[in-house]
Amino acid sequence: TGLSKNYLARFDVTNGKGKTTRLVLAGLHLLARPHDAGRCCQREGQAKLVQNLVRLFSKHDERVIIIGDYNDFDAKAIGADGRVPISATLQV
Repeated sequence: TGLSKNYLARFDVTNGKGKTTRLVLAGLHLLARPHDAGRCCQREGQAKLVQNLVRLFSKHDERVIIIGDYNDFDAKAIGADGRVPISATLQV
């Protein structure tokens, strides 16, 4: 599993006191079809890759913002169709 649809940018942001912080902005588009069990495993794998990247950046004191389409939903906000998620993508 890879991350074929993503964007990563790094910015150095300096505050009013002259302190510079590295900011990493990651834009994601994980695999679709949240009720497809086969794609569910792949999407969770993609989420794990992102988790590992965040840990790597954090070790270097970089601040990370992740945005995008996770193609999954939260069990606390069940959709109109009443389905519950079958993946743990958002928990990763």
